[in-house]
Amino acid sequence: MATDYTCSFCGLKISVGSYHGFGADGWFNALYCRHCGTRYTLNQTTAQFLRVFDAEKTERNNLEFEVSGPQTTHRVVAAAHLPVPRLTCEVCKAEGPFGPDGPITDEPPKGLGFDQECPPGHGRILPHGKCPKCKQQTMKVSGSHETSFAMAGKTER
Repeated sequence: MATDYTCSFCGLKISVGSYHGFGADGWFNALYCRHCGTRYTLNQTTAQFLRVFDAEKTERNNLEFEVSGPQTTHRVVAAAHLPVPRLTCEVCKAEGPFGPDGPITDEPPKGLGFDQECPPGHGRILPHGKCPKCKQQTMKVSGSHETSFAMAGKTER
């Protein structure tokens, strides 16, 4: 299930999380550039996604992904015995490693994680996160959903 985040200052909307279909051979994750907010989609086969949980750590399996941005799709091959692939944002040109710590990530914006109880037992508050586009501390959770694969890759600016 994907979670939507919206900036109340500049209106940027991003989604983070997975979209999976019923009967479709694909597992899609919503990603974004942590530097400018450009939306991306990571695609892998369902068989590969499920195989990762069953593979022994000594196996030298290559994992193949497609990372789709607003204009192009890149094929990424990752494996424990290979150097970590690098990605570059199509819009702001931020470059870094493939994975959640890179510029193109599936981690929520800084400051946003799980709901917090404050004080404990007296209700929930939603934290505010830092918007990757305007850099204001105005990102909030705006919803969560499962949606079609076509929507997972749409760019909103």
